[in-house]
Amino acid sequence: MAIERVPDVATQARHCGQRLRDRRKSLGISMTAAAEAAGMSRVTWHRLERGETSVAWGYVLAAVHALGLEVEIEVPGAAARCG
Repeated sequence: MAIERVPDVATQARHCGQRLRDRRKSLGISMTAAAEAAGMSRVTWHRLERGETSVAWGYVLAAVHALGLEVEIEVPGAAARCG
């Protein structure tokens, strides 16, 4: 099985951050309230929404959960749910 080259991670992170921001705003939740619900600082939440790639996975999953979202890793022909 050949491993494909990784797409632009920074672009993907910015896209995910924008989706988190859009969801938070659609729910009418402040950044501070969202961060508190996810157990992180407002600064870390802000970094997530900006799409910074150095934010730890635990924070990403906590933010997703706090907004009532799910993460899926898609495998051709199957899907594996994470979190």
